[in-house]
Amino acid sequence: MPTVELDRFDPGPAIPRLLDGAERFAAFIGIAAEGIKINRSQLRQDESSAGLVGTVVEVTTDARFVAGTLIIAVSPQDFGRIAPETVRVFHRHDDDQRFTLTGFSGVGATGTYLWARICGAGRYAAFGLDKDHVLLRTVEALTAARDLLAGADPDVRRGVARSIAKALLRTPAASNWPFDPALRANLCRAALARGLPAPLFDEDISPASADDVLAFAERFARSEDQPEVQLMLALRQRDLTV
Repeated sequence: MPTVELDRFDPGPAIPRLLDGAERFAAFIGIAAEGIKINRSQLRQDESSAGLVGTVVEVTTDARFVAGTLIIAVSPQDFGRIAPETVRVFHRHDDDQRFTLTGFSGVGATGTYLWARICGAGRYAAFGLDKDHVLLRTVEALTAARDLLAGADPDVRRGVARSIAKALLRTPAASNWPFDPALRANLCRAALARGLPAPLFDEDISPASADDVLAFAERFARSEDQPEVQLMLALRQRDLTV
C-alpha cells in the first residue's frame, strides 16, 4: 500500500481553539455538524489495552451520512509509553465488537489533539503502539502468528498466545531493567531495522507489567483484529508513517 501524507488531512494548529474550556473534550468539523452530538464514552476492561490514548467518545446524529473531521483533546500525559507517531483513531463496531481503522487519522500538529476523518456515528477510540520493548515484541510476534492461527480452536489460540507472551517475559531482556547501555542500543537498533518505534527506556516511566503483556495475549486469543495488530500490519505494509 502507498504511504499517505497525513499532514494533508490534519485540520491544523488553530484547531485547539475549538477545544478551549474544561468541558470541550471533542469537536466535529464538517457537513451536518450542527446535528452531531459528542459524548464521553468508555470501553469495557476486556476491550481496552495499554495502547489506549485519550478519551473514548461516542458520536450521535440523526443524519444517515456525515462527512468531516472528529477532534479529540489530548495532553502529553495521555501518551505515556505510547509512540505518538503510531497513534490512530479506530471505530468501535458494537454489533460485532470489532475495531476498524478510520480512513485517515493521527496526532495533530500541536500534539494537543487527535483528529480523524469519519463518515458516521458510533464510538471512537485512539490506540498506538506501546514502546515497552517486551510488549512491543509480543504484539509483533502475535501479529506474525495471526495467519497461522486463523480458524484455530479458541483453546489452541489462547494456549499459543499465552505461551509466546510467557516466553518473551522470561527472556533476559525482560528482567534486566533498566539495562546496560549496550543492550539498550542493540534493542533500539533491532526495532528500528524492522520499522518499529524505538523502545522506551526511561527510569521515570514504569515498564509494562507482566499483566499488561498477558492481557494483550488474552485479547488476541479472543480476536486477532486488535487495534495494535492492525497498526503493526499497517507498519509492515508501509501504510503507517513512523
